[in-house]
Amino acid sequence: MDPQNILAVVVAVDNEFYTLGTKEGVINQLYTRNQFTVCKEQLLSPEEDATDQSVSLRKASTSISQADSACQHSPVNVYI
Repeated sequence: MDPQNILAVVVAVDNEFYTLGTKEGVINQLYTRNQFTVCKEQLLSPEEDATDQSVSLRKASTSISQADSACQHSPVNVYI
């Protein structure tokens, strides 16, 4: 079962559409601001994101659910 939330960082904004990146890669779909919640704490940094590859939301969430360690991420963290 996939987790309800993943940690991601806003990588780019284009005409109110947001590109989100995770440790697994950049999610291959765009989001509007009402589709995610900004986390007030810095949990993931942009430097930790794998921006060189594109992944589906399912792949990103599956990879996260298999990890046992705590995530450390950046200035804008989002929960999808």
